[in-house]
Amino acid sequence: MRVDWEQIRREHAPRMWSIAWRILRHEADALDCCQDVFAEGLERSQKTPIENWGGYLSWLTTCRAIDALRRRKRNPNQVEIEVCDQGQTKDVGSSLEFEELTDLVRSHLSQLPTQQAESFWLVCVEQMSYREVAEQTGLSANTVGVNVHRARQYLRKTLQQLSPENPNRLNVQ
Repeated sequence: MRVDWEQIRREHAPRMWSIAWRILRHEADALDCCQDVFAEGLERSQKTPIENWGGYLSWLTTCRAIDALRRRKRNPNQVEIEVCDQGQTKDVGSSLEFEELTDLVRSHLSQLPTQQAESFWLVCVEQMSYREVAEQTGLSANTVGVNVHRARQYLRKTLQQLSPENPNRLNVQ
């Protein structure tokens, strides 16, 4: 079966960019990630037909962006996080708090096991169902749920330690 790459690009590139940008917050890295995902998708589609391009590309973009985030954590001086407006208006009050929380989650995401990080991002940020994530990852929906639960536990514990109300927060590494 022949794949219409132009149609796939038109339909899915904006979502892929959005996923990569939200995870990486760096334009060049997000573009590289999307390009790698398209190349990997082309390669896979030549071996095995892909039934759900949207789900597959969302999952693969999440995986590759988290991989890039982990590489960045290993080389922290290599890249600085960029601030990008992208023409969106922002509610200054709650939006700043949300951005700070998102940055904290992003910074700790690379410390989670791969399946937990991917499951958490796809369910909690990309709002895919457990079933959709299970179809793309080859895991059971129950395993996806367990991964999300464990990721939430880890993030909740880590973020509570960083809370200004926590008197021990200065001792956290």
